[in-house]
This record gives sequence, structure tokens and C-alpha cells, in this order.
Amino acid sequence: MASVDATVEELLAIAEREIASQQGAPGIVVGATSRSDERIEGCGRTNVDHPLAVTPDTMYQLASISKVVTAHATVTLAADGVIDLDAPLTRHLPELKSPEAADITLRHLLSHTAGRPGDFELDTGRGDDALELLLPEFDGLPQWLAPGRAMTYSNLGYAMVGVTLARATRTPFETLVRDVVLAPLGMDATAFFLEDVVFRRWAAGHVAKDGAPAVAPWWRPRNRCANGGLLAPMTDVLALGRAHLTSVPEGMADPVAPIAPGTRQCLGWRRVESEGAWALSHGGITPGYAALMFAAPTADLAIAALINATPAVAVIRELSEAMAAAVGVARPKPVSRPVETVDVAALEGEYHGYPQGALRIMSRADELWLTASPPDGDEASRLSILSPRGADVIEFQATDGRYSGTHLATADVGESRPWLRLGARLLRRVS
Repeated sequence: MASVDATVEELLAIAEREIASQQGAPGIVVGATSRSDERIEGCGRTNVDHPLAVTPDTMYQLASISKVVTAHATVTLAADGVIDLDAPLTRHLPELKSPEAADITLRHLLSHTAGRPGDFELDTGRGDDALELLLPEFDGLPQWLAPGRAMTYSNLGYAMVGVTLARATRTPFETLVRDVVLAPLGMDATAFFLEDVVFRRWAAGHVAKDGAPAVAPWWRPRNRCANGGLLAPMTDVLALGRAHLTSVPEGMADPVAPIAPGTRQCLGWRRVESEGAWALSHGGITPGYAALMFAAPTADLAIAALINATPAVAVIRELSEAMAAAVGVARPKPVSRPVETVDVAALEGEYHGYPQGALRIMSRADELWLTASPPDGDEASRLSILSPRGADVIEFQATDGRYSGTHLATADVGESRPWLRLGARLLRRVS
């Protein structure tokens, strides 16, 4: 396994190449820690309009890495007897009236196996009831699959975890997380609200505009606190990783459901395995920011990268591959194969469940193409079919990188209709 210094040197080289291009992320901070050593390096700028150097204590939005903290708080409260991970969700949230809600548990929500899609854009305000006001939104979701049947990513599911914890402790979610997780782990700089970091060095988010990064408008409603709300410097991110090197909370390293070959969902974390080695991993993308994290207890190494731009597809992929290699869970790069070797007709159609809109797969002149509605970019993406890793799996990769790292699966979910798995989300074919 790689050392802390060697890991950071490699990640820093990747980050510096990205910043030198002047077309991607303006500022990236990378770091690694073991039980006895730590190193953090920042490079680039916090803001293209008002630049400061990125430093180890520069604050970033952590996006979905926040879910690891939410899961940590939940299993801690469960161990203390405050909540029951396997009780019907309706015991905690009796307002839920949909017939299937009584079959869903906190364990399902933490492992994304509640069987419902779960992306949302609703802003319910800044009050302490911001999470509570999402209850009707969750109750109105379709029940695509029986709870526990398969994993499909759900931001709204984690919001329901937040409601449950706040009710069980009679404490605002942000306060209980600080008391149960942040303070005990020494994550003293981590915050939920922008006003709490306004006097600190802050990395503004950026999006691409005319081929260069431009500052993105701030967007992070309070009701995102449980699924993507944390603001933190790399020093605190590594404090979280180091804690999970020493002692992973019960259930957070135990696989619950498969996502892709070699990757399974746990409570909060994902577990990545390769040739006997394993590591815990999570990433996050929100408008203007991306974050990556690995924690490998057996390798005594936790690694993270924080990026102040989206989509940043290429650098995310390169950093993720380098991190996986550092903790011993790298996989061979897949090899493309001819489109005619797969049943194209079985894949063609329109799929729902992608947060940016419907996706359609179609064939044109013996090639497969993927389009988004509304458009996710200017043109369709040509798909490269990859060598199979399982009898029921057909994997693809978009050649333009916009859907890099995704795969296509005829998922065994108890229904005859085909399913598209894009990243961690199951998409349902509707035509």
C-alpha cells in the first residue's frame, strides 16, 4: 500500500495539471492520513474573481460525503438505544400514510434500499421545520421496488433519516450531529450554514462558462443538511477518515446491497473490494463542488480530495482511480467490445429516475447513443460497450466522458422490465 507522502504527491500532481489547464477546477485540496501521519496540500485559487490561495484549512462544501456523517450519527444513536434501525419508519414518522411506508426502516434509508427514487429540488426554507416539510414529498414517491430488494440512491431518504433523528432527540438536526459526531471526532471547523464560515477562507463553487470556470450562485437549502449539507476544511475531513480507520461504527462497513461488480453499499459508506483488499468510499457532487473520500482500515490510510468546480469529470475520474490504487482496490480498466455483441433492442428506450431528467438510449448506424431531456450538454453521448464482468451485466462508458464511470445493468430486481443503473441510481424504463 502507498504511504501518506507518496499518495499526496500523486494526487497533488493530478490536481496541479487540472489547474494548469485553466479550463477545469480553479482550486483543489488533497490529503491523506494514517493513524500516525498526515499531510494536506492545496493548490490553485479559492475564487476566480477574488482569488486566495487554497490552504489546508480552506472551507469546501462536502456534498454527499455528508451522508457518512449522518450515518455515523444514526448508528451511534441506535447503539445508545435512542432509535431502532429495524423498526418500521412509521413508528418514528406516523404522518407517512403510503401503504409501503410501514415496510421501510432506517436501515433501508441508510443503505439506499427503500425501493423509491429520491432526488428533490424543493426548498422548504430556513426554519427548524425544513426537514419536516419534506414528509409529504417522501410519502408521495412511487414505490418502485420492495424495500431491501435493490440499492438506488436516495437523497430524500437521507432527509427522512434527518427528520427521525431530530424527533428522537428533540434537537435540531445540525445540533445533534455536532454533539454526537463532530465534537467527539474533533471536527471543530465543520459547519452547516454559510454564515458560520463567512469569516473563514472559503472556496467558492464554479461551473463551466465559455470554456472557463465561472463562480456559481450559492445553492444549498437547509433541508439538504442530512444528505449534503456539511461545509468543512480538509483537516476535518481527514479527522473523519482517521476515526474510521481506528473504529468503524457498527454496520457502516458491512455490505448490504450490490451497486456494481466489486462495489457494495453499506450504511453510509460504500465498500470497494479487489483481490482480497477492501476500502470504504464515498463521493459527492453538488452545483459548483465535488468531493472524494476513501478510508481503508486494513491499509491504515484515509484519503480525500475537495474540488471547487463541476462537472470536473476528468479530474474526478483520475483522482478516484489514484485513490483506489493507493488503498489497493484498483481495478483493471475495462476493454471495449463491438456493439453487435449485445442485445441492442433490450437496451433502447426511455428511462426515468435520473435527477437531471429523462434519459434515452437509441441506436444510430450500429452505434449506441445516450441523450438527456432536458439536454445535459449540447449533444448526445456515444456509448462504448465494455467487456462483461458478470452474466447479467452489460457495462457502458460514454466516450465524451460526461457519463464516465457509469454502467448499464439488466438488474435482477424482481420485475421483467429492464433497468438502467447509472452510477448508484436505478432508472426505470418507461418506453
